[in-house]
Amino acid sequence: MHNAGFVHRDLKPENFLLGLGINTNIIHLIDYGLSKLVFDTKTNTHIPYRENKSMTGTARYVSVSTHLGIE
Repeated sequence: MHNAGFVHRDLKPENFLLGLGINTNIIHLIDYGLSKLVFDTKTNTHIPYRENKSMTGTARYVSVSTHLGIE
């Protein structure tokens, strides 16, 4: 996901699923509703720094920067 230039923005225990049987070593990530393109791999550029943004995601699990309104 990061190699494609995206961040999930809603990482929490409920969004991780474990594989079954012979796939128990595989972790599946779900719920991409808040994911965002932050790095354009074609132009090799990052999105601009922004402040005063409203919080996105679950308050318990977001970063300190997100709590401070930094994107």
